[in-house]
Amino acid sequence: MNRDGTGLHRIIKDEKAVAMESTWSPDSDQLIHTDFVGRPNQFSLQLFKTDIHGLNSVQLTHEGDNDKADWFDPAFAYPVQPQPHLLTTMWGEIKK
Repeated sequence: MNRDGTGLHRIIKDEKAVAMESTWSPDSDQLIHTDFVGRPNQFSLQLFKTDIHGLNSVQLTHEGDNDKADWFDPAFAYPVQPQPHLLTTMWGEIKK
């Protein structure tokens, strides 16, 4: 879409798709969204990923209800095991 609102095009090609809670990838070339899967009274919420052209749509989740996706950047991940160079306080100094 252009700045003035012209050039609008549909990214999610499925006319029946609801495409809720959409989130752009950090480089803005993919979109993750939540959609209903199943029958009207027996549906679940699942996550889908598609590119900006609406091609290559992939269902990412298949069981239970899944929504509110976000992109993960490993550069900003916190370690599971303590890393001394990332600690803000040294326990030895507190015990003194």
